[in-house]
Amino acid sequence: MKRVVVVLMLALGFAGISGCQKAKNSTRVSTGSNVRSGGIAPGSTTTPSGIQLTKEANVTTTDSQESFQLGVGDLLEGQVARDYVGAVSRSASDGTGVFIGGKVELENGQRIGVSNGVVSVAANSELLIAVYDSYYTQQGLDPIPPIYLKKASGMVNGNSADITFSDAYGTIRLFGQFNNQTFEGTFSYDTLRTFDGKKGWNGTLGRFKIPTCSIFRCQ
Repeated sequence: MKRVVVVLMLALGFAGISGCQKAKNSTRVSTGSNVRSGGIAPGSTTTPSGIQLTKEANVTTTDSQESFQLGVGDLLEGQVARDYVGAVSRSASDGTGVFIGGKVELENGQRIGVSNGVVSVAANSELLIAVYDSYYTQQGLDPIPPIYLKKASGMVNGNSADITFSDAYGTIRLFGQFNNQTFEGTFSYDTLRTFDGKKGWNGTLGRFKIPTCSIFRCQ
């Protein structure tokens, strides 16, 4: 279900934008479940396969903060309720934001280069997404469980890549271009259903940027 959004200050209780604040050091209560984390603990910045999150790899937008916050809620609603999520910066600043890391392998173990031609992405490629919000960074509540996807499809063509990561709850698509320093482009999501069984949302959250050799095997 695609949203057509005319963003007003919706009374959805977005912490840090509108609505009530939660008590400092209280326990964050989720009405959803930790269904997409693949066993990665909330707040973890690494995975067993070697993915490591850094502040330089993130998703940002020039759209309004309200629009970005709504998209973050859409992205996360596959596992948690919207009132579980505090304010998340559209510019990945003030300690909050959407941060990503990945491990993308190419067919036959090829290394990435700007003259690869058309090469398929290996199905066991991985993506880790961590959302740090104001409840975690400013009020000391538990972090939101990450999204850890360990199935992928797509291709690399020259210096362009189109990769879709998936699990039973939906997909994340990274579509963009890379050079020997940075892979960047559009970050899109399609959540098949919400944590409570309703139809999910799809859309483009913003633009991702990640160091090329932190996600691809470089030459």
